[in-house]
Amino acid sequence: MKKEIIVGLVTGAFLLGVTGMAQATLIVYHDSAGFLANAGTTTVYDFESDTAGYISLHDFGDFSIDATSTGIYEAEVREQNGNHDVYMNSYDNNASLNVIFDADISAFGFTYKAEGNDSWDHSTFSYNGIIYDLGTLGDSGFFGLIEDNGTLAAGTPFSFGQQSVNWSGVSFDNITYSSNSPFPVPEPATMLLFGTGLVGLVGWKQRENR
Repeated sequence: MKKEIIVGLVTGAFLLGVTGMAQATLIVYHDSAGFLANAGTTTVYDFESDTAGYISLHDFGDFSIDATSTGIYEAEVREQNGNHDVYMNSYDNNASLNVIFDADISAFGFTYKAEGNDSWDHSTFSYNGIIYDLGTLGDSGFFGLIEDNGTLAAGTPFSFGQQSVNWSGVSFDNITYSSNSPFPVPEPATMLLFGTGLVGLVGWKQRENR
């Protein structure tokens, strides 16, 4: 199982108003089996029920796709060999096709194919300022992200793009996501504070009843 782990510190407010630091861990998967084993209950959107045609800003239910970025030549729900996927062709390295969710999720994955014109064209995926290389002409596979101590925030785009010297394309399919966030285990210090608070409440209640 191939995965990458990206760890960062985020500030969080714990119980009883005590503020502390918690680890935010973003795990990157390149295999669907490992992703599905750790993503909880997932929903898969495969675009098969969507009519083939160009899209600019389109609502797909739990998420929308924004293809209005400058530099996108075409974006479409494409029918190819009886299968529907989403395809984008761009002429600007700064162009991005964005998948945006209406609510927080904890896992996001997809299948993809790099459809550049030359061996130096690279398809890319980015989230929250981090850019991942999906490969060059003809490369395909699975890519997934799981946030195991928080959420992938609603409104934050999952972006597809290119690094190319000319017109280049990328396609993706089988958007897989989960809204079941793993329940974070409280730090020992937090549990101690919480337990102390409960003891204090019991003592206060006993004195009140005397």
